[in-house]
Amino acid sequence: MALRTYGVNAPLVATEKLDKEVMVVHLAKGNYYSLTGTGAAIWDLLTSGCSETAIASAMAETYTGDPVAIQQSIERFVSELCAEELLVVSDLAATDVAQPQALPADGDRPNFAAPQLEKYTDMQELLLIDPIHEVNDDHGWPKMKP
Repeated sequence: MALRTYGVNAPLVATEKLDKEVMVVHLAKGNYYSLTGTGAAIWDLLTSGCSETAIASAMAETYTGDPVAIQQSIERFVSELCAEELLVVSDLAATDVAQPQALPADGDRPNFAAPQLEKYTDMQELLLIDPIHEVNDDHGWPKMKP
């Protein structure tokens, strides 16, 4: 696994953390996504500058499960986030990479559940017709492009 770090694909992607869920919206595509459980935790670590390798180590310390399977699940998840254009590779120098601690667990270590990216496309039309996407100049909306 590479010592690669990632960042949110801003300004095309907006995120919001709500309790234990991370909502992600791709403004150019009109898709929105939900991340919960390990997916939300991994997203937080990725967007904080942690590498996949460091995240896999922290997850293996926090959860029970085969470390190789955990690492592969994280690799698949990160690949999916990049394929959806939610994350981009960061130019953060290897010396600046954040190091996560094992995540707090209540009592015994729970089993690792592979992270899931839930994708929703039912609001694409509404998100894409948002007038802010159709501004003509620096004066802002509601002046629409001809």
